[in-house]
Amino acid sequence: MKSAEKAGAHVTDEVKVMSAKESTDRILVRTSQGEAEAKYLVIAEGASSLLSNDLMGKHPAHWSAMGSAIEVATKAKPEPSMDIHLLSLDRRVLKAGPSFPLTGAVFPLRNSVILSAVGKSIPAAEMRTGLQRMIDQLPDSSASETVCKACFHPLPIVPRRRLRSARAIVIGDAAGLVSPFSGEGLSSALMSASLGSQAVVRACENDDKAELKRYEVEVRNKIVPRLTAASLVGPWLHWVVRHFGHERLMRNFGRQERLVDACAGFSGGELSLSDYAWRALPFLPFMLRSVKNEN
Repeated sequence: MKSAEKAGAHVTDEVKVMSAKESTDRILVRTSQGEAEAKYLVIAEGASSLLSNDLMGKHPAHWSAMGSAIEVATKAKPEPSMDIHLLSLDRRVLKAGPSFPLTGAVFPLRNSVILSAVGKSIPAAEMRTGLQRMIDQLPDSSASETVCKACFHPLPIVPRRRLRSARAIVIGDAAGLVSPFSGEGLSSALMSASLGSQAVVRACENDDKAELKRYEVEVRNKIVPRLTAASLVGPWLHWVVRHFGHERLMRNFGRQERLVDACAGFSGGELSLSDYAWRALPFLPFMLRSVKNEN
C-alpha cells in the first residue's frame, strides 16, 4: 500500500464499496464515503466480490472450496521458508470434479506466522482441528499464542465466465483464479494483477477500452489452462496419494528430472497445456508402477 502511495495512488481505508455504474466514458463507484469516478476499474475484492457479481454476473455457486487462517505470535524467529502440511489423506473415494484433501500452509512474518488450511467439502470442525495441529507442530522454543480468532472464507475454484465488462476487469480470487488442485490462489492473483494493470495502463494511454478484452484473452491463455489441467488431474492424483502414500510418490517423482522440469515449466507459464501433457503423460505408468512395487 505504501508503495502504491509513493507511485501516486490515493489510498482510502475503511470504505465500503456499495455499487458501480458504467457510462460511455466513465465508471462511477458509490461508496460509504460518497462517489468516485474513473476511466477504468480493477476489482480485487476477493471471493465474495459484490462489484464482480453486479458487473460480470454471479459466480458459479458450485465447486467452491473453503479456506481458513489464523495468525500466531512467536517468540522465536520463524523460519524464512513456507511449510506445507498434508492434514487429511484418509478419503480414498475418487470424486468427479475439483476435489482435494485438507491442506495447510505456514507463512512466516516478522514476529508471527500465518497458518492457513484449505479444503473441498471439509467441515469447519475438521478445519479447526487442522489449524490446531499446525499450531502444535510449531517449535517448542516459539512459545506461541494466537493473535486473533480463526477466520473462514470461500474459495471459488472455477474461473468466472466473464472477466471484464465495458470499463472494469476482475482479478485474483474475485475472478475465480484459485487452483482446484490445492486451493492456492496467490500465484494466479499476482499474475492476473500484473496483466490487468498493464492492460489498464495501455487503455488509458491509447484511450482504447479494447485493451480490457486483451486482458481477458491473456488470462484465458496463460492462467486458465493451468487451472483446467489441475481440475482434470487433481482428483486422480489425490486418489493415488491417499491410496499409496505421498512419501513414495514424491520420492519417485523426484527421480524423474524431465518430469520435474515439465511441471516447473507448466506452472511457470513456459509450457502450454498440450506441451505439458506430451512431456508428462509418458511418465504416468512408471509413477504408478514404481509406487505399487514399493508397497
